Amino acid sequence: SSNASSQPSPPQGCGGAAPTEGSTGSMMNPMMSMMGGCCNPMMQMQMMAQMQQMQMMQMMMANPMMSMMNPMMQMGMAQQVPQEEEEERDPFLDLSEEELGQRINAQTVEAKEQERLAKERSPKGTFVGTLARYDPELGFGFVICPECVPQWGKNDIYIGQKNILESRLEIGDVISFLVEDNNGKPRVALGPKVLSDASEARRTLSRLKDAAKTVSLRNKRPAAMM
Repeated sequence: SSNASSQPSPPQGCGGAAPTEGSTGSMMNPMMSMMGGCCNPMMQMQMMAQMQQMQMMQMMMANPMMSMMNPMMQMGMAQQVPQEEEEERDPFLDLSEEELGQRINAQTVEAKEQERLAKERSPKGTFVGTLARYDPELGFGFVICPECVPQWGKNDIYIGQKNILESRLEIGDVISFLVEDNNGKPRVALGPKVLSDASEARRTLSRLKDAAKTVSLRNKRPAAMM
């Protein structure tokens, strides 16, 4: 009997019960072991709260990764814009330099003819010119008018910002206007009128000239690379 009493007692589980064989398997998962092996309800609640916090942190870490996809999608959208603009490019760019030269000569004649007709229809004493420059920050622009030279001594006539805005003028507009003396300097008087046909002819001429420059540069690049 002394030998039996000296033997160590088996390990006790919760409530003094000896652990079963299945309880050793739970040791493979430390978290499950802590949850299942703990008999304190407060400890179980704390463990559950910690697990929820870990899940929340994982979700928060995943969100920035998702948000990073949006800029990539925006970049993809931005890459599509130049393609659409390229589809709407000026058809004059498809012409050869020789064809553009012929079109420019013909359009120059057309623009001058439209301006001549507009001049004939305009009241006596008015001039016809093109709004060539306008700087909103400086608050003024200039109308190019070669026929103003004999009377006013210059072909670029000052025009104020108020006059431009009230008349809704745009760069390239051909206008009929009166010139007034502004302390010895010519100035476009209030109320210039846009000449639609002449303006359209002048804008077409400008497009042709711009296209000719672009095509000329494009044709020179291969030669420079050889």
